[in-house]
Amino acid sequence: MVLSLAFFCENARSEPAARLFFRARVSRIPRSAWSIAPDLTPQRTRVCPQHSERAKRRGTMNQPSRAEKFVLPEGVRKLTFTRDTKVSNAGTFIVQKEDHTLGNTVRMQLHRDPNVVFAGYQVPHPSDNRIVIKVHTNKDSSPMQAMTEAVDHLRTEVSDLSQKFSDEVRAFKHQQGNDGY
Repeated sequence: MVLSLAFFCENARSEPAARLFFRARVSRIPRSAWSIAPDLTPQRTRVCPQHSERAKRRGTMNQPSRAEKFVLPEGVRKLTFTRDTKVSNAGTFIVQKEDHTLGNTVRMQLHRDPNVVFAGYQVPHPSDNRIVIKVHTNKDSSPMQAMTEAVDHLRTEVSDLSQKFSDEVRAFKHQQGNDGY
């Protein structure tokens, strides 16, 4: 049975200025225990404005800034490459401030290359905003060359997709203008 000790301050107009009571977490105490200890049932109290503001700040205090996910700190490189010492033609790329979107896209593009033996990525921890991409190629290519080609192909695909989207939007606007909308 888990109990949490809570101290709530009442408004100055109420009888007690402060009340100390036990509040049970409903999810941890089965209903059968409520009949045994009715004073452990959850209670609702009014909380003074000062403490409610403190509770709001406390809820977001541990949350990191959203800019930390995208803004690269000074002196940190976006991409680093480390050769594998045990396997020839293998290496690890670490990309800072990226997530599964880029990792999976690059991995799939690397798999299309016939010279790539293995390509995989991982996000070490959900709060760690970086991806680790491992690439192993055959003797005809290097991991750096395979990654460069994969990124070039992705840039081409994205620019083609962007151009097609712009053309479709222009055609749609032209059609709407002719239909009188």
